[in-house]
Amino acid sequence: MESMKERLADSGNEVKYQRQWYVLKTKPHVERQVSHILEARGLAAYLPLLNRRHIPEPLFPGYLFLKIDCNTDEYLRSRSAPGVSYFLSAAGAPIPVMDGLVDEIKRRTDKENNLGPAARFSPGDRVLVTAGPFRGVEAIFDRALSSQGRCLILLRILGHLANVQVDAEHVAKITPLAPRVREDKARPV
Repeated sequence: MESMKERLADSGNEVKYQRQWYVLKTKPHVERQVSHILEARGLAAYLPLLNRRHIPEPLFPGYLFLKIDCNTDEYLRSRSAPGVSYFLSAAGAPIPVMDGLVDEIKRRTDKENNLGPAARFSPGDRVLVTAGPFRGVEAIFDRALSSQGRCLILLRILGHLANVQVDAEHVAKITPLAPRVREDKARPV
């Protein structure tokens, strides 16, 4: 069996590896088991989970992060684990994740898990209701009501703003579109 190092040397793409984060694709619905197996093998695995209705669910179903050095046996130990499908790669070599990305994902998931789903909104944010009787209605985020995920939004009903409580999972932030620059297509006469 040809090693990763030999394959890269043969292709002329010498890559210097060090301990970095990589994205690992798992078979469907076995992310937790694969994470536990990899940790039992002494590898640093991270499976970002979000608490959805008090049930932790993978942020990226079917994927997890793994910090390894591909020049050591860590690559083979991780690749041969039950439930592992493949590493995200290019030209046969695993692609490392940008520095700081995993730390930022950890920070954001911790924040949302501790403060609830409403933590991703700020007072005054324009939001769209995505489920329930007000589905498709634009509103203004007012504040989070609880860590269980309830929030208060302001809906314009009959010309007045009305306070409405909704599940924060049923609200999506509306990002403002960048103004379009219109090119003047006037033709000289």
